[in-house]
Formats: sequence, structure tokens, C-alpha cells
Amino acid sequence: MKCFIAFACAAMLLAGPAAARADDWCLDGDGLRVEIDGATVTVCHDAARYNCCPDPFQYAVSWDFDTLVVTETEVLTNPCYCLCCYDLSTTIEDVPPGQFTLRLRWFDYETLDWAQLEAPFGVDDVGQSGTHVLGASQSSGCLAASGNTARSWSRVKTLYR
Repeated sequence: MKCFIAFACAAMLLAGPAAARADDWCLDGDGLRVEIDGATVTVCHDAARYNCCPDPFQYAVSWDFDTLVVTETEVLTNPCYCLCCYDLSTTIEDVPPGQFTLRLRWFDYETLDWAQLEAPFGVDDVGQSGTHVLGASQSSGCLAASGNTARSWSRVKTLYR
């Protein structure tokens, strides 16, 4: 019996780190991809870590000299007590021709500060007017969750589970 207990404890200690790593790819996995199609720029935020129950994400676009700044905002009307990993994207249409830097900004609740990623991109002259327009946005839905995803759990139950 003592051998079985020792074996069970050793198995749990060895399996714990492997089980924890299953969700780690999202922890610091924020990635930025920029796709160009004519005068349309698609901004992709891969492995974005946000609350499991957000309302649709919102985006704001502005220019800072030769930098296109895209600010991604998580809207939380009824948040859950868990985090999810998302692949998010938004498009900016009718971007003027030239070589630019794209800066994606979002509020990181782990550090309680704004985080950002940057990438260079170029847009060819295809006859666009140069007045950019924010286009469609997409979300992959929750790719992986950590914590309790049920909305029915109360705050007290979540703290003592």
C-alpha cells in the first residue's frame, strides 16, 4: 500500500507540469500578423488572452505620423471568472499607399498596463482615396479556456472551488 501511495504521489507531481503546459501557449503567445489585399489591411491578433464571456471586441484606428495605431478593446457587460484564448482580426479599408508601421495595442489585465506589438507593412497605390475606413472584425471564439467557464458560478463559489 505504501508503494502505491508513493507511486500515485510521484505520478501526480510528474503529470502536473505537463497538464499546466497545455494552456501555456496562450499565456505569452500574443502574435501579430498583417495581411495586405490591395488597399485593405487585415490586422490579426493571434493567441489573444481575454475573458471567456466578452461582448464583441471593439477597435479604434488612428495615425501617429507613419504608424497606423489599432487599439483593441474587450467589452465586458457580464464577465465570467475565466480566461480564453482567441484569434482576433479586423480590417482597415482604403489605406493610403506607402510604407508604414502597424501598432496593435490592447489592455493586458495580467500586467494592468497597455501592451503592444508592431510590424512593418506596405500598401501599393491602387487608386484609393486615402481616407481609411474600419471594416469587419472577426473572432475565432474561445480556443482554450483556463478557469471556470460556467456563467452560473457565483463569485464566492469561484473563490472557494
